[in-house]
Amino acid sequence: MQYDKNKFLLTVRAKIRRKKKIKNVQYTSFIFVSIIIISFVTTNLIYQSTMENLWTENNTISYYYEWDRIPDVDQDEMFEFLVDEMDVYDLNLLLSDEFITQITLKNQKMKG
Repeated sequence: MQYDKNKFLLTVRAKIRRKKKIKNVQYTSFIFVSIIIISFVTTNLIYQSTMENLWTENNTISYYYEWDRIPDVDQDEMFEFLVDEMDVYDLNLLLSDEFITQITLKNQKMKG
């Protein structure tokens, strides 16, 4: 009878230890998966906020033309800079009718 009681107690204790181990493994696995998910989500949030900051910083940068920094740039140098460095849209925005007529007059003088 005593032997059966000890055997029964040992099997109960073994089952309790096994269940504790299973619970510990489940708890550790849950924590590990949670950490991975949280790190993935925060990495995406940090990346998005960084890209937004870079975008706003890029849009707020003031662009200076060469003649804004150096006041004694003549119109020929200004035109060369525009042709070399700028887009057609920037040329259209910056060139005035007077400037275009001066260039066409110079070209006509050179031809004639």
